[in-house]
Amino acid sequence: MLKYFVKQFKKGKLKMFFVFLALAIFFWVLTKYSKEYTATVNATIFFNNPPDNTSIINTRSSDISFDLTANGFEFLYFKFKRPLLNIDINKYYTKNGNDISISRGEIIKIINYHLKNDISVKNVSVNELVIELDSIIFKKIPVIIQTDITFRDGYKSIGKIRIDPDSVIVSGPSKFIQEINQIKTNILSLLDVNTNILENIALQTPESLDITISPQNVTISHIVEEFTQKSLILPLKVYNLAKGLKIKLIPEFITITFDVTVNEFNNFSKKDFVLICDYTKRDKNENFMIPELLEKPESILNIVIKAKKVDYLIFK
Repeated sequence: MLKYFVKQFKKGKLKMFFVFLALAIFFWVLTKYSKEYTATVNATIFFNNPPDNTSIINTRSSDISFDLTANGFEFLYFKFKRPLLNIDINKYYTKNGNDISISRGEIIKIINYHLKNDISVKNVSVNELVIELDSIIFKKIPVIIQTDITFRDGYKSIGKIRIDPDSVIVSGPSKFIQEINQIKTNILSLLDVNTNILENIALQTPESLDITISPQNVTISHIVEEFTQKSLILPLKVYNLAKGLKIKLIPEFITITFDVTVNEFNNFSKKDFVLICDYTKRDKNENFMIPELLEKPESILNIVIKAKKVDYLIFK
């Protein structure tokens, strides 16, 4: 029983020790941080509310430091939360120019206003704040598509990719807008495509945060068809032959091959093509001409003329 009371007594003494220790620390902190100190404080400046139709394009300082006389608790607060100075630009704007200048005296007033304490501010790191403004302009810019598309075997695209809209309105400071001549899309990556393409894709945003794009997305469409190969045997015609001159072509007929959509396979025949040799372009030393297609349907692809050259004989 005696051991039990001794144990309880010791526990009580330990508790009292920690209570007095906590009180001592509390009064030490209160005494230490209640005193006034002078130290350097760093602050961040945020400029807002520029005049209508203008934008901030340059500031000579966005950070500032100054000596501050305040109690320790205030310095402890500033250590964990860096002061932020919001400056209303419109308040200092005049119509005489594009630069706004804020004097050292005004800077001290701004600091005192934001810190909202009866404190002493000295040794501000800048003599003045200079903000450069620029007028906001609007410009119509063409859109450039970026693609990485692969098609399934036998499938190809027809015609050009359509972009809707094909241009956008870009607005921002004239200094930046005048340097922009095109807006690119993000890369459209598609694999094993075998159907028509219809995709909504975002535009790449210029690096400047002061620039806006409208709209910010475009629609990309492209016709995709299944293709097959077709062959035709075409007669050769000679152009620009001298009057009264007779020649014999060897060969007189040439096979051509081309890719055509499955749907249009039966739509084309040899009457849709004109295959010629231009006599004025002949090789006079070796007596041959190069065949070329003068007329062909626009929708066919990958045309191959099987004969690379045509020999000829002249009859007198």
